[in-house]
Amino acid sequence: MKPRILAFAKLFWPEGGGAELATYLIVKNILSKYFDVTIVSGTRNPELDILKHARYIHWSALEARYKPIEWIKTFTSISWIRNLVEKADTVYIPSHTLIPIAIAVKALNPRTKVVLHLHNYQLLTYTSIVLANRKPDAATDIIVELGEHKSLLRALITGFGHYINYINRLATILADKVICASHKQCEIISRHIPEVRNKAEVIYNPPPPIPNQPTISKRLSEEPILVYAGGASYIKGFQILLKALAKILRKYEAKAYVILRKASPREKAFVNETS
Repeated sequence: MKPRILAFAKLFWPEGGGAELATYLIVKNILSKYFDVTIVSGTRNPELDILKHARYIHWSALEARYKPIEWIKTFTSISWIRNLVEKADTVYIPSHTLIPIAIAVKALNPRTKVVLHLHNYQLLTYTSIVLANRKPDAATDIIVELGEHKSLLRALITGFGHYINYINRLATILADKVICASHKQCEIISRHIPEVRNKAEVIYNPPPPIPNQPTISKRLSEEPILVYAGGASYIKGFQILLKALAKILRKYEAKAYVILRKASPREKAFVNETS
């Protein structure tokens, strides 16, 4: 009989982004070969082929939009998954919003090993973002939220969330292993949370499958073309792009295409004017 591993994922592929894709590939190609895997997630329609490799359970409590509400729902309805936790040999938590579940797991079954897989900096800030050259604090969360959503009220409320986020520090102390996606991430987290140092491991995300496609030849035009498809995200550096575009297009004859899903009227006007 294989050891039993219980995975908690707020979203499961094809919902989500890089972290969810990594979780899907890890479960499918690695964990399912050595463990009897059960996935508990808030995604109603996961990638169908995962059902060949693991049991899949939808938990509606994980559909909450905001982290504090999700934490309240999961802790108040934890009895719904008590049986799964008590039977699990290992609990794997790759979703940053579900880190506090480690506390409930250890309370229900102290013998269960808990593994946290970190894909961002949720342990350090409520927004899970760390800014260069500054200590992660409440001000960091306010700056990120204001830059990302342009709402002062939302930013100030998020500042209070920074202190609520300390519940994740307790979960880290109780966890048996912490997986980081890169050495730099591990270094930054260990610097601010010393408890992580002795239990952290660096495991790179598996590369996504690349389908076989015919080679597409393209004839380059005389005029250089710049394409940015990152959207108007503050944390992806959209504000830096705007400054860089202005300098580049003043100096060189080129075309620029900026793909936006959400941007302020001022940002859109600037892009249209410069490109």
